[in-house]
Amino acid sequence: MKMWVAAATSAVLVALALPAAAVAQRCPIVSSKVARQNAENRKQVNRLLHNPNYTPAIRTYRARPTRFRGFDGFQTIRFRAPRGTNPVVGAYTAIPPEGGCELGALQILSARVILRRDAYVMRLKFPGSQGRPGRLRIVLVAR
Repeated sequence: MKMWVAAATSAVLVALALPAAAVAQRCPIVSSKVARQNAENRKQVNRLLHNPNYTPAIRTYRARPTRFRGFDGFQTIRFRAPRGTNPVVGAYTAIPPEGGCELGALQILSARVILRRDAYVMRLKFPGSQGRPGRLRIVLVAR
């Protein structure tokens, strides 16, 4: 009886986790280097989020192109650290629009903390400027 309950529980957990993982891989397009770096940054953000010595800042951006080259659109998001602090680490989470987003609507070229600009900077590309890219939630931890 216990094995049956454990098997049913694990099947439910797999059913709940797989669609979220599938959506995360399909939308947006991210290189393996940027995705790996964001996963490492996410772990560090989660560790520092509850530390009183660090200042967390959370902001949601709507991804939309601000400049164009040919058929492709581009956007640079600059999330500045709060006044009087320096950015330590930042991580992003893609929030798909209702009804899902189309594959290739958004491509994340880079996402990193730039101390010289005192900000977390993301470079985005919209190939063909088609589809619904969704939103990006950025968590920045500063000190």
